[in-house]
Amino acid sequence: MLLVEEYERKHYPIARTNPTATLESLLDEFDIDRECLVDIFGDRDRVESVIAGKHAIAPSQAESLAEFFNRLSAKLALSASDFLL
Repeated sequence: MLLVEEYERKHYPIARTNPTATLESLLDEFDIDRECLVDIFGDRDRVESVIAGKHAIAPSQAESLAEFFNRLSAKLALSASDFLL
């Protein structure tokens, strides 16, 4: 089994997704309107610019996003690193 895992890790690595894709996927998965993220990002324009990839997610915002989505489903076990580059 260890040989198979090592082979897969070497030949079929799982690429890390970018934070924007993670955020968009979670919004879609839970059918959440972007407006719900205004409290985390400060205003609607900032939400849109983050989702458009024009602005990075700050560490404090990443923590808040992880908490927000973990409240929706404890199975996620997200951390701030899931929303940071």
